[in-house]
Amino acid sequence: MSGTLDLAVADNGYVLSDRGIILVNSAKHPNVKPEFGQQFIDWLVSLEGQNAIANYKIKGEQLFFPNATDPGA
Repeated sequence: MSGTLDLAVADNGYVLSDRGIILVNSAKHPNVKPEFGQQFIDWLVSLEGQNAIANYKIKGEQLFFPNATDPGA
């Protein structure tokens, strides 16, 4: 996924990705700092994070539609 994201950034484009939020397994990747990853996940699904995502606009157009509170998501 990181290669796809890098390409999108280089081309000033967009990427669609899945909505799964999974913390990297620190047992398999000992250099990972799981506490920071969990903080980021907690923020993404919080009201503050969901509002930040929803309010991200370019030329007045909303680009993302968060649904972390949607039980069917």
